[in-house]
Amino acid sequence: MTPGVLTAEELGAWQLFQRGLVRRGERRLVLIEGGRAQALSWLATLLPALAKETGVWVGADADRPDSALTPIASKQIRQWLGRETSVVVWDGWHGNPPDAFAALSGTLKAGGLLFWLMPPLDEWSNFPDPDYARTGLDDLPEHPFAARMADLLAADSEVTRVKPGQSASVALPVLAEPDQPFSVQTTDDQRDLIDRLVRFGLGRRRRPVVVTADRGRGKSAALGMAAAELLRQGRRQILVTAPSRDNVATLFRHAQHSLGDDILTVTASTLETRAGGGVRFLAARDLLAEKPEAEVVLVDEAAALPAPLLKQILLGWPRVAFASTVHGYEGAGRGFAIRFRQVLDRETPHWQAMTLSAPIRWSATDALEPLISRLFLLAAESPELAPETLDAADVIIEPIEPRHLDDQQLSEAFGLLVDAHYRTTPADLRQWLDATAVRSWRARVGNTTVGILWGVIEGGLSLNWRNR
Repeated sequence: MTPGVLTAEELGAWQLFQRGLVRRGERRLVLIEGGRAQALSWLATLLPALAKETGVWVGADADRPDSALTPIASKQIRQWLGRETSVVVWDGWHGNPPDAFAALSGTLKAGGLLFWLMPPLDEWSNFPDPDYARTGLDDLPEHPFAARMADLLAADSEVTRVKPGQSASVALPVLAEPDQPFSVQTTDDQRDLIDRLVRFGLGRRRRPVVVTADRGRGKSAALGMAAAELLRQGRRQILVTAPSRDNVATLFRHAQHSLGDDILTVTASTLETRAGGGVRFLAARDLLAEKPEAEVVLVDEAAALPAPLLKQILLGWPRVAFASTVHGYEGAGRGFAIRFRQVLDRETPHWQAMTLSAPIRWSATDALEPLISRLFLLAAESPELAPETLDAADVIIEPIEPRHLDDQQLSEAFGLLVDAHYRTTPADLRQWLDATAVRSWRARVGNTTVGILWGVIEGGLSLNWRNR
């Protein structure tokens, strides 16, 4: 058999595997280790045989292994928030910005496959990732961030590892048949959220809503269905804003579907009903510049917008709802909530908090979401200690090296950093672990971390700088 070329039997096994994932509502990471040329050749054989309604390729366009894939650059991935993919192929040989990788993984729907081209796992700690150049990490002898990821991937039995040219075939897992085939359905807490959003949209002024949830929980869909119901119940103008129009594609799709025959016209940024009501998208800065009248404003992907803009939107319209990811790559929703809560408490003390917990776009048994969360500490939580139980005499302050912390300690420490700044992202975790100029201290009570100080040694000033 020619290296990198799959047999008909192997192609059939992959198709069966993909169909099994669809029925179970799960997604998987496929790690393609070894030579890049062999990996591309292997993919060029496999991908045309797979079902892919929307497939994307992150890498050099000239090397795209399947013309059916949409080529995108890693810096464009934020535009894909709110959209869905069935296959993602990521060429790690061209760089692995953590924020972008984590973001794109969240677009995969049930049955989705994420192919990652990389060197063998035991080479990751020394792999000269091209993305390091923009961060000042390219000249370092080792990369603890990548080494940690390699260890986690090696230990995860749900990761499918492919070594084209080295092994005869891939041992794909046998997936048990589910009791009921997975389907995307409205959950109880999503229905409750829609009802509460409708009551908010019809209710008293100056009682904003903040909706937080992990990705894939259906908050954008809920916003769209609530917008449709509000139009049915007499609201005339609903404005929607987000970092980009693509971010609200899901919201508009569900609003349009819910309105059905009530729709009169549809454009890229508007829905108009036969009764004269409408939903209109405006980018945040355009919204604030134009200040159009509206009874309700819906802000999706709120954590990705600057806090000053959010405050202006809050104060600019009578009823505003904000939706944000709790644990995410666009800036942690918890940090967003902590800081924005201060504005809400001061300006609109009767604001309401809502959340969604059950996944909708994939099943609770999905293997990809917990893996991505572990790799990038998306769910890092700071420890909870009641202040009254702390005694200053019990606090120990000591220097630490983040790379030497175990994962529990690292998660607690990074959770404190997330809570301290609403823009803390996986890229900061990489910088913290890898940069040799970093100096860190922690305050702990027993084995519990209660404080973190992250400093960086800076230099380059001449000793004679005062004479200049």
